[in-house]
Amino acid sequence: MELMKKVILTACVLSVIISIADTLKPGEKFISQLKPIFSLIFIGGILAAVSKTAFDIELPELGESSYSAEYSCINEQVNETLEKQISERINDSTAELLKEGGISCEEIRSEINIKESGGIDIKRIGYKGKSFDKAKILIEKNFPDTEVVKIE
Repeated sequence: MELMKKVILTACVLSVIISIADTLKPGEKFISQLKPIFSLIFIGGILAAVSKTAFDIELPELGESSYSAEYSCINEQVNETLEKQISERINDSTAELLKEGGISCEEIRSEINIKESGGIDIKRIGYKGKSFDKAKILIEKNFPDTEVVKIE
């Protein structure tokens, strides 16, 4: 009902304005040019009134859709893969560091935390070998604020 009222009101106002403009035209030779212009103004006014009232577009929220569940699953898999690759690189570089320091190792394990900002925290590095005390000193020197644990 609200839509009909606005359309009728718009049609009446535009008709009055077009009638006034038609009486004020400069001459008869402009009638053929003004009629299409007045028609377009009238149609545009009606469509504008209808579009403002009738079309209330609501976009669906993606938070509850299956896409967000799929995205979460994919995001989780990517994070796990990334964490595994980074841990392997840290393990390799730690083993290389120990080798350069003259310390042998049987196994190196690292636990990391990937921040939302993209930074990496090395929480813990595990060492398995004969020289735990020397390895601990060297690892702590190169990876400050990292706990070094003995792997049994």
